[in-house]
Amino acid sequence: DELALARAKWADAGMQDYELTITRSCFCPPEWRGPYTVTVEGGAVTSVVYADRPVSQGEPPSVEGLFEMLEEAYAKGAARVDATYHQDWGYPESLYIDRDERIADEEIGYTISELIRR
Repeated sequence: DELALARAKWADAGMQDYELTITRSCFCPPEWRGPYTVTVEGGAVTSVVYADRPVSQGEPPSVEGLFEMLEEAYAKGAARVDATYHQDWGYPESLYIDRDERIADEEIGYTISELIRR
């Protein structure tokens, strides 16, 4: 299973402190799309910045949060789940989830354009 292999690579990388740039694709206002700069320390999100301003609502997830989102989509039988993973570290570089193809505009996607170990 590609997701399990990616999670294992991420666990092997042992990254608990990192910064990522992430963009959300959704039917939502521009300020919900990003790009965001997310700082993670000890595995927990400690800071989210959009357009040089801290963000507190609608925060994008950490890498672990993206994995959980993918696992939930598979477990609940989402209509479509697409993901690509970083070759060495295993984190999701992009993902797209359509939970129900009969419902318009509920699809969501994320793209990580940069991830830096801290």
